[in-house]
Amino acid sequence: MPDGTWSLPNAANVKRYLRAAEQGSAPAQFYLSMMYNSGYGVPQNHAEAVKWLLKAAEQDIAQAQNNLGGMYNSGLGVPPDYAEAVKWFRKAAMQGDVAAQKNLAAKYVNGQGVPQNYAEAYVWSSVAVLSGNERAIHNRDFAATQLSTEDLVTARIRAANLYEEIQQRKEGE
Repeated sequence: MPDGTWSLPNAANVKRYLRAAEQGSAPAQFYLSMMYNSGYGVPQNHAEAVKWLLKAAEQDIAQAQNNLGGMYNSGLGVPPDYAEAVKWFRKAAMQGDVAAQKNLAAKYVNGQGVPQNYAEAYVWSSVAVLSGNERAIHNRDFAATQLSTEDLVTARIRAANLYEEIQQRKEGE
């Protein structure tokens, strides 16, 4: 099962991964998507990567959800669609995927797929920082400069509560 880090499987086993993916194995679907995305052991095919990512994402594989959001964000294998990217980033972020939390914050900063909202950008950047993503500090601090003192206090409280909610969900799995 993907756990936030991954390495490509043995390319010689593509047929086994394909068979398992077709039988509904979410990890096999995820790994197969990475193989198609990178062209490792199979011809590179972003549309095929999206097909398998979607199957894994629908089975709540957070890393697949984040990667699927990235495919929609960049238009690889699908037409670019920021709103769809946000949808998948949010699903992964709520499961504790730190990269997705940072990605979601960036969407709020830039107003891509959602209305620009510095308070939400602050909240999601803060959650990412609390989850260990130090690269989100810059985004969090930038968003803070765009908020009134009152809005910043509210965002800090919301970020702390959201972080706790996500941690409790992770512990309940």
